[in-house]
Amino acid sequence: SFIGVVTAAAVENYSLISKRDGELAVSVVATAADNEGNTCNFAESAGEPIELKHVEGTINIIIIVDGNPTEECLVGLIITATEAKIAALKELDIRSRFSGDEATGTVTDAIVVAETNRGAPIIYGGPASPLGQLVGYCTKKAVKEAVMKANECMPCRSIFARLKERHLSIEKMASELAKAKSLGADERALTIGLTKLLRSDPFYASFVLAAVKMDEDVTKGLVPPEIGDVKVVSRKFGEALLSKQLTGNAVYSSDYDAVNLPPFLKQALIGIVKVALSENP
Repeated sequence: SFIGVVTAAAVENYSLISKRDGELAVSVVATAADNEGNTCNFAESAGEPIELKHVEGTINIIIIVDGNPTEECLVGLIITATEAKIAALKELDIRSRFSGDEATGTVTDAIVVAETNRGAPIIYGGPASPLGQLVGYCTKKAVKEAVMKANECMPCRSIFARLKERHLSIEKMASELAKAKSLGADERALTIGLTKLLRSDPFYASFVLAAVKMDEDVTKGLVPPEIGDVKVVSRKFGEALLSKQLTGNAVYSSDYDAVNLPPFLKQALIGIVKVALSENP
């Protein structure tokens, strides 16, 4: 008896994680990415619209249980392993190719669970059960390691990569900011200027990432009631950057309304550009 798993991944970059708890033992093998090391190319968030003509890149997980789980338990282990895979992708901040949302997997993931049938029957495979905890631990670690071995979607990837994965490229941001004529810079100048500022100034880079994370909560409807009106607060967020550098000059221009970017990112970028222009008029 055997099962075949078809993959474009470089299988030599597999990850194998094993753990034992008393008489129970679990080993998990995971591969990720295509033959060019791209996991993010076909990452997706389950439930979103997906349109594509071809597929390369997947996450395959093989779980081997040295024990005797029932069929119901095996189904539970697939659910537990899926949760662990999502947790691994979340920790690496892998994003859907199609929406830029947090990815739950790729479009062709596969999970196989095998058992040795040794020992007493095991009924439960949920994440809190002894067997489920082993499977969850090994799967999460194996998936994370396999993705990192593919040399892509590394935790330390650049801010430009992180933004682009969210469908927020520097070019797109500059194009939108250029609509605000009062900023006094064209699209090309804004592209060059933002690239230089985010690459050279850790504060600006962290300020933009903080704005992006706030905007994700806005999109998901997770803004705490204490924050109040998002439009008002996001303006204050951007103006906080200007308060010391541009005392008395933090004036909001009506043409900023033409900039079609998420609220906190929009105000953060306007603030950064205004500060940069004041320093280098």
